[in-house]
Amino acid sequence: MKTSKILKLTIAFSIALIALLILNIHSVNAADLTTENLQEVLDSVPATLDTNLKESEYQQVKTLIKDIINPTLKEKGINADTIDLQIEASPIYLSASDFYTAEIYIGLKNNYSVSASKKINLTFSNTDKYNKNDESAVKSLNIEAPKYYVLDYKELLSGDRHNKFLDFIGTYHTKQCNDKSIKITAFSGAGGGSPFEYGYHGVTLAIFKNDILYETRGISSKNIIVQLTIPSSIEDTEDASVTYATSEIEKVLKNDGYTGSITLEKGDNYDDGVNVEENNTYTIKDSNDILGVIILKREVVDVKQEDTDTGITLDTASDVVPSDTKIVAESIKSGSSYNTVVSVLNEYNKIEVFDLSLVSNNQKVQPNGKVKISIPVPDEMDASKIEVYRVDDDGTKTKYNCKIETINNKKYITFETNHFSLYVLAQKTETSNITEASTQNNDSTEVEQTSTSTEKKNDNKGKLDETPKTGSVQTVSIVSIIAVLSVLSLIIIKKK
Repeated sequence: MKTSKILKLTIAFSIALIALLILNIHSVNAADLTTENLQEVLDSVPATLDTNLKESEYQQVKTLIKDIINPTLKEKGINADTIDLQIEASPIYLSASDFYTAEIYIGLKNNYSVSASKKINLTFSNTDKYNKNDESAVKSLNIEAPKYYVLDYKELLSGDRHNKFLDFIGTYHTKQCNDKSIKITAFSGAGGGSPFEYGYHGVTLAIFKNDILYETRGISSKNIIVQLTIPSSIEDTEDASVTYATSEIEKVLKNDGYTGSITLEKGDNYDDGVNVEENNTYTIKDSNDILGVIILKREVVDVKQEDTDTGITLDTASDVVPSDTKIVAESIKSGSSYNTVVSVLNEYNKIEVFDLSLVSNNQKVQPNGKVKISIPVPDEMDASKIEVYRVDDDGTKTKYNCKIETINNKKYITFETNHFSLYVLAQKTETSNITEASTQNNDSTEVEQTSTSTEKKNDNKGKLDETPKTGSVQTVSIVSIIAVLSVLSLIIIKKK
């Protein structure tokens, strides 16, 4: 039993040793590699590569070329980890004609004198679909670059920053065109700087329509400014926001090898010619230098509140009012304010007056945009006839467009406003003229017309109506014809 176990171990060790020897036979020591070896690898890539891709998919060309080169490296026993492989596919920032080419470089990581390069041509599946109408449409596009681009902080946390920022610029201008057939990508041969103020020395935009490249446009040097969103769970104060932002910024800088501590200073004090003007902009500083700027923005959350006494609700978002905002509603039944409303809305015989206000941190506030207000329809009022007014202290009245909404089987009058004071639900009680006439005066015109019509009908009683009933005659004739045809059909069938 013991002998059998030793035999099995010996066989397993022998197999592993043989495998190792085979690998060594087929592997090439990096020090022994020559330029000729690397050129042979590049020879595996055809001089003209039929990509079978649409022109707008050109970014996949690098993967296609790698899929050709990597198996060749393995076949020749070259360790890919010792190789520096660079592929510049469709480098539009050089010139538009270079879109249909690719430059491939391969060399030893520790000895750049051993290297090889190759330039190849690229073909795409839809190049022949180029047309003049789409070309004219692209040429007429109004593409404007902003003073700087604002990027979300999360984009700094992973990936190739240079290319990720360029992807962001391309997406920005694609959305700017508001045309689903348009796609824009961005290129830059040079760029760098702090993660919190990254710059490009000129950017080229490639403009595709229906997946075909029609134009390239250059834009001047541009900077990427980072915006950090402060979660709603963080206290809505400047100190709390700055403390949170400082911690997050240090995480990014640490990933870049920075080990110092930073402070945030209000405003853009970075003398780089950009001058960021957004609210809540801060300069990032350490003890020796300025590292960039950042824009802080609160997370936008829904703000929905109800005044329990009146059932009036507020519906908005935290970028319009502070997130802790509450609505306070007081029903007004008398007093000088009530009298003012009655005076300016004297044509209405039903009114409900409310003093509406918004309160944040125990202080009254006004929204910096429109908010939605919903007021329950009083039982004594008809929702379809209600009008909404705001009445100011000086008696100025403003009418609001309103809608009827049903929430949990209860009707509400809803409207939008950006200012809070006295609001009024007003209704006119309209009495039907016909009803009043028939009740108060039987000699009214409409009643007389009704009587006249009745008299005419009575005059016809007992007389033969000689007016032809055209509709009845036509119906009888059609029925008769159908009956005759049916009988004839039956006779023919029986004969057969």
